[in-house]
This record gives sequence, C-alpha cells and structure tokens, in this order.
Amino acid sequence: MVAAAPLQGDLYQRADGAFDGWCFAPDRPDERLVVEVLVNDTVAVSMVAAMFRRDLLLRGCGDGYHGFLVRLPPNFPPAASECVITARERRSRRVFGRLLRPGPPPGTARLARLADEAAALVAALERLPARRGTAAPLRTALGALAEELGASRRVLWLPPVAAPRLTLALPVEDTATALWQIRALAPAAAEIGLEIVAVDRSGAAAALPALVRNLLYRRAPGDPAAVLEIAAEAGRGAWLALADAAEPSAAALLALANALPAAGRGVFINAALLPPAAGGDDAATLRLPAPLGFGLACDRGFWRDAGPLEGGAARAGAALALRAHLLGAPLWRVLEPVPRGIVRP
Repeated sequence: MVAAAPLQGDLYQRADGAFDGWCFAPDRPDERLVVEVLVNDTVAVSMVAAMFRRDLLLRGCGDGYHGFLVRLPPNFPPAASECVITARERRSRRVFGRLLRPGPPPGTARLARLADEAAALVAALERLPARRGTAAPLRTALGALAEELGASRRVLWLPPVAAPRLTLALPVEDTATALWQIRALAPAAAEIGLEIVAVDRSGAAAALPALVRNLLYRRAPGDPAAVLEIAAEAGRGAWLALADAAEPSAAALLALANALPAAGRGVFINAALLPPAAGGDDAATLRLPAPLGFGLACDRGFWRDAGPLEGGAARAGAALALRAHLLGAPLWRVLEPVPRGIVRP
C-alpha cells in the first residue's frame, strides 16, 4: 500500500464569523491548493489557498503563500443551529481542519422573545392614562422582569473596531478565568480602540467565542513570544501588547494606551523583565495606576523589523530591549503595582 501524501493545515473561526486557515503539501511546495469548506458534510464554498502568511514562511511552508480567508454564504447554515465546519483539500479530499460551531445555549431564543414581549408590554402600559392605578406597579414588575431576562443571556459584547489601535494578546487557560479577565478590561475597549486576541494554550476555553462577541480566539500552545506572534498574525492593531492578567485593570490598560505614541515606533517592557542596564539611563519610565499583568508592547512596524522572538516573557523582553537599542527605537520601562491577591466577583 502506498502511503498517503503528507498534508498540513489548520482552520480557525474569526470573531466576525468568517473562517481563515492554511493548507500546504510538503511534496508540492509550489502548488496553491484548492480548499473546500463543508458544513455538516455539504460543500458550502471553495477557494485557492494563496494568501501570504508570515508564520507559514517562518515555519518553512514554502514561500508562505498558502493561507485563505472565507465567508460562508448568507444563512448557510442557519445561525440558530449547531454545525460542524470542515476544511479539506479538493484533490486528495483529505481533511486538515474541523470546528464545531455551537448553536445558542438552550432557551436563549425563548428568553430573548420573552424579554422583548415584556419590554413591549411596559411600552404599552406607558401609554395608559395615569388614573389607572394598577398600571404603575405592573409596569415596574414587567420592567424588572425584562431586565432580568435580558441579563440571563450573559453574552459579553466587545465594541467592534474598524481600525484597532491596540491588539492585546491574552493567554487563557480556562473559560471562567478568561471571561473574568475580559470583563475587567472591556470598559476601556471603546476608548482605546482595542481588540483582544485570546490564545487558548490548553484547549479548555473553547466556549469563549460563543460567550464574547467580537473576540478573536486562537487555540495554540506556546510560550509568550509565540502568543504575541499569533496575535500579530490574527489582529490588525497598530500596536501589539502581551498581558497575562492575573488581576487585570481597565485603568491600567487606559494608562498604557494613552502613553503609546500616536505615530507609533517604540517598545514598552515590564521593568521586571528587563536586565538592569537595558535601555541605559535614557529609558523613560511609565507607572501604571493598577496591576495589568503586563509583559511587553511594541508598534507593528517594529515587531516586523525586529524579527521572530522565542522563549518565556523574560527572555523575550530582554531580546526586544536589545533589538530596540540596535534599531534605534525608544524604550520605556513599565512599572505596575504588585498585586495583593486575586479578588474575583
């Protein structure tokens, strides 16, 4: 029996509902492969995997032009249904990526309908003559019911940002902790122009995309440098930042964002990750008002010029500080208060 030709690839779902991924055949490194995306075993769309991805070039996948981006046809499948999304190469019919797109939690549609009906009744009661004394308490009760039903849906909406200023890479280990971290940072999102890339290193936070709208989710193990590389590929922000927030703070995130130069160019590194002499005496200092669990940040152009990093946060920070010195980029030391303990709601 002849062994099947090797095939490499992956498939991801984006926060906007589209899918991206890559497909590469090591035995055909110069060929642009045709990819089919199936919904519950039915071919929905096909495309040529020919988009450039820097991560593919760095890992030795030909010239790096093996990525793709695809959107499913409107209303296929219905938004309310659970479905399996599969990616395969057309020629060999070999599957290289598969995702489960969950439907809404049980009862979500019914709760939404009840909340809307309660709100409509409140509006109708507002139009009743004031002399009907029973209207006021009934209106209050229905209003409370509508608010409670709406809250029971428990979906967090991050503001959509057309041109993000900051892409924040947030390594996550489980759904509950990640939700708590994102909720703490969300109040600053609109003012900053923030997008969050949640990098699930354990695979235990796969429910996040269904619970947080406009969140970029990636599942990939790796060290902090690899997490920031994933965020750079997935996000669009002019600045890239890494935060492993044990005790996150919207105020600290705002302070960091306000210190980023409007024109870009620069490197911010947690002082705890810097060698004593890094940056010399000319390095500026930024003090955050609250803990953020901040690691490092740099503008996208510098990240591209500095080249790939590797290793833990301390190693990556030292390497980034050295490259800032060599490339003539400004360097800021970031000081943040030491957390006094984790207090979760």
